Amino acid sequence: MKKYWLFIESYIFFWANENNALFYNTLSGKSSFFHITPIVKEIINQLIDKDNFYCTEITEQQLIQKEISSFINQLRNEFICDLLPQSAFSQKPLVIVPVVNVNENLKLITGDSNDFQFFGKHIANNLHTMTIRLNSECKNQCKYCTSYEKQFNWCSKKANGILSIERIDDILTQLTYSGVTHVQFIGGDITLYPHLKELLLLINSFPFKITFYVNIQHINSLSKFMEYFHLNKLLHICLLANCNTKEEEIEKSLLWSIEKEQISYCFPVSSINDFNYASSMIEKFHLKGSILPFYTHTNQSFFKEYVYQEEEDISGLHRNKKNIFANQQINTHFFGHLQIDCDGKVYSNANMESIGDSEEKISELVFKEMKNGKAWFLTRDKVSPCKDCLFRYLCPSPSNYELVIGKPNLCHVKP
Repeated sequence: MKKYWLFIESYIFFWANENNALFYNTLSGKSSFFHITPIVKEIINQLIDKDNFYCTEITEQQLIQKEISSFINQLRNEFICDLLPQSAFSQKPLVIVPVVNVNENLKLITGDSNDFQFFGKHIANNLHTMTIRLNSECKNQCKYCTSYEKQFNWCSKKANGILSIERIDDILTQLTYSGVTHVQFIGGDITLYPHLKELLLLINSFPFKITFYVNIQHINSLSKFMEYFHLNKLLHICLLANCNTKEEEIEKSLLWSIEKEQISYCFPVSSINDFNYASSMIEKFHLKGSILPFYTHTNQSFFKEYVYQEEEDISGLHRNKKNIFANQQINTHFFGHLQIDCDGKVYSNANMESIGDSEEKISELVFKEMKNGKAWFLTRDKVSPCKDCLFRYLCPSPSNYELVIGKPNLCHVKP
């Protein structure tokens, strides 16, 4: 009886449950979904067994069976698997199975070890973005003041206090020994921060990309500080607009004598009308703009129609091995990001409890989040119904939208 080696290609990821199997080709970006029968399930189980390294033996008698031959032919036609006759290849093929290799130090941190000293100064290399709220003072009365910042970077009056320039200097100095490349400053109204001129001079001493998030209603006050942005090309301004933003305010910002690449615009949209307005402003003025869905607690239908993902949307996201490995281990939205509020409290996510205080060393705060935090390692394996979904590693990590809405799966795959 002739025998064959059936093996899955090393660029393929696949997952299966009792009734279905999902294969994903990292070269083509194509996913293939199959309903499987009990006979095919036996072969799937052998292939997925880590001790078999994506390879199993198939006999000529098995290949005569229509269910098996049809399944294997489909896989071969899509370059997912192949067959080799054992008469020509007596030894089992060695397939490099795409399995994430977790750093041993990461295993120790997230395991039982509580020894911060063991991991040393390099643990702060896991931090790449720091957001600092300078103040909470603002004279505006925005309807969604404390709601925006739960979903994306935005100004807010939620906390009381002012961070001293000395505290910011110490934080930035510590960050030079971390993996941080981007520091973001938000308010309140940052133009009312009493040490803003000092800060704009101070940050010239540091190598980070710096972004100031400023409500576009404060554009007149911000104009007084434009000379500092003109002198430093690493300084960026993100103007926070909305559907009530007037064209004159956008036109004013375009008159600033700084590089156009230093200015971007954020538009939160909670309806299709908001989206159309934001799109028209970006197109009319040729803005470098971002359109951000905003959940108001009353616009569920807007989110279901325009934000929730269909199976085709998830399948259409071209993922490479690195993307999938990351989705298996970390939250790609939250990992490496901390926020210091103007009252000194530190957060790994605006929707979660504080992990510490800005008086603590940055490296210790990173260790605490990696050891006990809930944001950086919030994967779809940890939430229902996502943990039982075959698409969970192709799907983006849980975001602030899931946390705010209170629904872990913003999709129509598992409604």
